[in-house]
Amino acid sequence: MPDGTAFTFDVKGLLAWSTSSGNQFAVAQEDVASGKVRIFAAAYNEFCEVYEDESVTIAGLKVKREQLTEEHRTSIIAIADRAKATFGRKGPNDSAVDWKIAGVASCEKLVVVTDESRKRRYLNVDGIKAVTFEEYISTHE
Repeated sequence: MPDGTAFTFDVKGLLAWSTSSGNQFAVAQEDVASGKVRIFAAAYNEFCEVYEDESVTIAGLKVKREQLTEEHRTSIIAIADRAKATFGRKGPNDSAVDWKIAGVASCEKLVVVTDESRKRRYLNVDGIKAVTFEEYISTHE
């Protein structure tokens, strides 16, 4: 990935971060603190609801959670129309977070950090780049 690449974590990316080893956890924590990784409230809130136990490791941090803007919402609608149901209509907790993160990533030119299954789905949406947590960590080596 080129220097200056910015990332966002979806629910599965947050799960991978929360269960990662000490060194990997610290790398992601530093990137979140510096703004290289942007965390959006929609993904964070669903992560905390679905993965209560795992969210404890991140909940203690002062993680800035960004809200969706009107521009993000417009992007979400546009890519959902073009994607022809690449994702199901709902996310793990029925709030369509995958669509929201796809819209944000498209609008903000962010790389989505997720799991292998969702990576393939994000990559099917025009203009969105996605990596697994392991691939994200490897950009730091």
